This record gives sequence, C-alpha cells and structure tokens, in this order.
Amino acid sequence: MSTVNYKIRLMIASACLLFVVTFASAQDIANVNRSVHTKHTLDTQSVVSNKIITKMQRNSGDIEVPGSVIFLIRHFEKKSTDANAKQNKDPELTTQGQARAQLLASFLADKNVTTVFSTNYKRTIQTATPTAKQNGSSVTFYNPRDLADLALQLQAMSTKGKGNILIVGHSNTTPQLLKLLGGPDKPLSENDYGDLFYLTIGDANQLKTHSIADSFQHVMIE
Repeated sequence: MSTVNYKIRLMIASACLLFVVTFASAQDIANVNRSVHTKHTLDTQSVVSNKIITKMQRNSGDIEVPGSVIFLIRHFEKKSTDANAKQNKDPELTTQGQARAQLLASFLADKNVTTVFSTNYKRTIQTATPTAKQNGSSVTFYNPRDLADLALQLQAMSTKGKGNILIVGHSNTTPQLLKLLGGPDKPLSENDYGDLFYLTIGDANQLKTHSIADSFQHVMIE
C-alpha cells in the first residue's frame, strides 16, 4: 500500500513538473513572439514616419514661389479734346470710361494687386483710382518718357513677392512697356480701349532663361 502511494505521488510530481516546464516554454515563446511583433510594429512605424518626413521634405522642395503678376492697361474712353481749349488738353474719362474703370477694379478684386502705377493725367488716374482704393493703396505716378527705368523697377519689385502690380498708361506707352518686360508686340490704336495685358515675372535668374511671353495673357474689360 505504501509502495502504491509512493508511485502515485511520484506520478503526480512528474505531471506537475511537466506542466511547469511546458507552461514556461509557452511563456518564453509568447514573449519572443511579442518582442518580434513589437519590433516589427516599431520598424513599420519608423518606416512610415520616415516616408512621411521624406514626402514632406520633397513637397517642401517642390513648392515654387511664384513671381509677381504685372497688369498693363491703357486708360479707358476719354472725352473729346479741343486744341483751342486749355481745360481739355488733359481730358477726363467719359461716363463709359468711368464704368470700365469700375469693371477693371472688380476684375482685379481677387488678384492681390498691392501697387498701382499711373501717368499723371486725369484719364489715367481715373482709370487707376478704383483699383487702388479697393486695395487700400494710393496711385504712384511714373514718367511715361522713361519706360526703360520703370521696367527695371517693376522687375525688381516682382522678385520681392509683395503682391501684384497694375500699370495704367496710353496707347503708345502700354505696348512699349509690355515689350520692355519681355512680352509680345501688341500695338494699340487710338480707338482701342479695354485691353488688359498681364504676364508673370520670376526671379532674376529666371528672367534670363524663361520666356515671359509664355505667361502672357490678354483679356478685355467690357
């Protein structure tokens, strides 16, 4: 009887030992699997993070700061001039011309025009004023006989990225300035009103290699 009890106790002890060893092995395997999974997750997160960082860096590098847009337009319809009347040597805009000046301002309302240039004549000032007022700026006068200097000034301003520019001129000065800025030849007759030309100028290096005519646009204000 004693021998039987001893054998039973021995079998129970062996079974318990086997259970303990099996459980411990299972725990080790689980810990190893958990460690591998954790490492894999961390590696995956690291790869994803690196991809995101790389993509952000690449996108930042792809972002190009656009050059400024320069708008050029001749003054709108003017009142008839009388060579014998001094007061008519500097005519104002007609009612139609004034209406077009308002339409020009509406067209440029969302175009970020921060600087407005005009010659010092009533018809050009009246064409430029509505656009200047709606953007909270004043009209800056330029000398129509020194367009080359104005072109250099506009190119310098455009590289600073401080907004777009409107220049109001005449049937002879507007086409000349357009060409000086690198645009195409677009002559205007004495009866041409409402032609708005605009082009984009980039930085100084781009001016040497980029054809400004490629960015040239032409719309009618009517």
